[in-house]
Amino acid sequence: MLINLLELLATGENRFRLMKAAEYLGKKEREEFEQELDLLNRLLRDLFLLASGSTREAIVNIDVADKLEQLAAATGISELTNWAEQFNELRARLRFNVNRQLATEALLLSLSGVG
Repeated sequence: MLINLLELLATGENRFRLMKAAEYLGKKEREEFEQELDLLNRLLRDLFLLASGSTREAIVNIDVADKLEQLAAATGISELTNWAEQFNELRARLRFNVNRQLATEALLLSLSGVG
């Protein structure tokens, strides 16, 4: 699911699917939502490694290495840095009991260039 979300962000083409992804994530309980953010951070780490020239042997999520390599090539370090910063801000906002779904929708639309 999360790898598909990253692909959607990279293309910025399907607003409906982004909203559905935000709904799916936002409806999770706080702990499970934070676990999804942790997994997303691990995927982003792998993307950073691949975008900076590391081989697939250096990544954790080897099961999706092909997709990660494509995403790393399509996005680049600058965009990945922006994604990581924005997802970290979302995590910080969770401390203030924001509506997870609305916050996730706003974030995904902003990152994809749609919003």
